[in-house]
Amino acid sequence: MNRASIALLFSFLVSASGGLAQEQENFSIEDILSPGFPSNLVSARHSDRIAWIENERGMRNVYTAVPPDYDPVRLTGYLEDDGIDLTSLQISDDGEIVTFIRGHAPNREGWVANPTSNPRGGERVVWGMGTGGGNPWRVVAMQDYELSPDGRWVLYVESGQIYRAPVNSGLRAAEEGGAPFITNYGQNRDPVWSPDGSHVAFISDRGDHSYIGVYDQRSPSITYLSPGVDRDSSPAWSPDGSRVAFIRRPGLPFGSGAERPEGLNESDFPDGLISSTFVGGHTLEIWIADASTGEGQLLWSAPAEEDGFNQIGRIQWQGDHVVFEAEPGNWRHWYSISVDTPTAPLVELTPGEGFVMQTSFSSDGRTLFYSSNHSDIDRRDLWRVPVAGGQSEMITDGDGIETYPATLSSGDKVAILYADARQAQSVAIVPANSGQARVITSLPDRFPRGAHVIPENVTLTA
Repeated sequence: MNRASIALLFSFLVSASGGLAQEQENFSIEDILSPGFPSNLVSARHSDRIAWIENERGMRNVYTAVPPDYDPVRLTGYLEDDGIDLTSLQISDDGEIVTFIRGHAPNREGWVANPTSNPRGGERVVWGMGTGGGNPWRVVAMQDYELSPDGRWVLYVESGQIYRAPVNSGLRAAEEGGAPFITNYGQNRDPVWSPDGSHVAFISDRGDHSYIGVYDQRSPSITYLSPGVDRDSSPAWSPDGSRVAFIRRPGLPFGSGAERPEGLNESDFPDGLISSTFVGGHTLEIWIADASTGEGQLLWSAPAEEDGFNQIGRIQWQGDHVVFEAEPGNWRHWYSISVDTPTAPLVELTPGEGFVMQTSFSSDGRTLFYSSNHSDIDRRDLWRVPVAGGQSEMITDGDGIETYPATLSSGDKVAILYADARQAQSVAIVPANSGQARVITSLPDRFPRGAHVIPENVTLTA
């Protein structure tokens, strides 16, 4: 190669690299990160209102939208990148009140992060506000909470007791002065409001066993649901508030804490001394009890030979079925049990090869909406299936990723978080039967949507 050819090649490479560099400089990292990132999508039980938290360049705020246009409205005015978390968004049944936590979760030492170096220290506080506008107001400092259906109160746990705080500062709390709302023996936790807000179900942990208690606010009293020596957890109210379903596991075995003699195996000890099961060998049951009388009955026993069902952590009562998530095989799926027909078999709602990621239920509890990768291992689509069982229907299809469904009360639409190769995660509305997602949040003009490359699968054969 002569000098002229080398010079020509060099000038071409410089020109090409300069053009490539110029193309790369058409957008910056700041441009890529410019869209807001939505999360915590929720919907009201009796109103077609949705709300979500959005992190826009470090500014975390609560947004809301209503039909027919679903134009996003920013409710809060946190307009600085101050590094303070905004989480745990909840909405009242009528959609008039939202509550959220501002502040970080404490570390193992109990310290809350203080990114602004506030001399008063970091704090984690529940705030409330109306969805019609106005300024948010401080409710209470705590770790986690449960908003009442009418949006008037929050429940929270402190030092093993259950407290109540008014959301609206104009309400006078009956327990002003720091007294618990429910004072009870043991470590009490996981309070759950009844659908009408008149009762509270909770777990009362006594160390080697636990009860489900129901507190009646109208005539203050506690009713324990079929109490015994077992470990009861996960209270779930029936839609009419008359009954409660819960999980039951065996209590602490009598000899579990005893020092074991050398040379003996577990099989050498009598049944029930160092490990416990129910009659039949299983270790998990689902019970249903009358919330007023406490009388209960067994609904379902997990198969003793299938350990995956023993890991059930939470149940829900939807319509006339109790539903839960379990992983008896290679995939984590949803199952339902008929309450009215206890002899009916357990129904797997989401069979097939794929993970169910996030779920939501129709307002009548008869339909499960879920996001999964059943049809496309690389993406998440939105599906629906009757809670009583039946054929699943895929609602969305295509190249998008649909996650975190929040069903609207009218039943004809579902709010989701949507993204694809060129669309940053956004809030979208999807018809509940089938159809394309309509994105309701907008991307900044500076976001280089056209510069994104649509990925393609490459399969390598070993």
